[in-house]
Amino acid sequence: MWQTWKAHFEAAGMAVELTLAAFEQAIVDRLFFDPRRLLVASKEARLVGFAHWMVLPEQTERAVIAAVCVRPGEDAAAVGEQLIAACEAAASAAGCSVILGGNDPRFLTGYAGLSPLGPGEGIADADRVATAWFMQHAYSPAHRIGRYSLALAQFRPPLDRSQMQLRRTAAVSHETMLPTDPRTAAALAHADLERFTAQSRGGQRLAWATFHLSTPEAQVFPTSQAILADWGCDVEDDPQAAATRFTIGGALQQLQQLGVRRVEAVASDGQPDRAVMLRSLRFNLDGEGTVFSKRL
Repeated sequence: MWQTWKAHFEAAGMAVELTLAAFEQAIVDRLFFDPRRLLVASKEARLVGFAHWMVLPEQTERAVIAAVCVRPGEDAAAVGEQLIAACEAAASAAGCSVILGGNDPRFLTGYAGLSPLGPGEGIADADRVATAWFMQHAYSPAHRIGRYSLALAQFRPPLDRSQMQLRRTAAVSHETMLPTDPRTAAALAHADLERFTAQSRGGQRLAWATFHLSTPEAQVFPTSQAILADWGCDVEDDPQAAATRFTIGGALQQLQQLGVRRVEAVASDGQPDRAVMLRSLRFNLDGEGTVFSKRL
């Protein structure tokens, strides 16, 4: 499977930086992994493709095809479409009425950070063959996701009047968080959840940001990389999201001191404020992808 994964994405021009051990930890070592939902295609006793589908947590009517990979060759299109059709049949038999294609961080598939998919950008535009397979099976685009990155060696926090005021009156601290439910804990078993919080001198929480850092034991993604997963603001009046920018900027500086060199994040087309925030912190748009949907 690992070799098929590499062959599929490398044929799409997507560099794969992933070991066999990390691949296995990201997929088959999950507590919610069901081997019956990992479908494989073989030819002359050789695996030529696979697809992995699962039911979304707390949404038993919806399934997602988290991965579909086929070795390049003259039969690749037929194999890919057959795998998708087999996933649809299996999901329908399991009682699902909707099936999705592609990873979104909210799906908690366990693939977060897995090279070359990153935090989860659906079916990447660069993966043209997989995009074509879903389109051939009458899937519709559900939403678009942009994938952003920032090299911390080049990062400098934004500096304006509001940021200078916050530097004088607030500080950013961080702590390791524990997932609050079993599915999140299993899906992110390869990541440490770090919460960064900005507080005023009087102890008022202003804003927060959560990052996923690779655990050294798993290394599903490099320890020099982090994922900016989520953020929020606790003050009602925050012009230009100053407190949030201050919090994320301070977190990025602390991560740089911890040896993190690159941070990735995603924003869907339904989250315009999220994309604006990332651009304001000088994150660059690296690529885009689509989460597909079909009613069974």
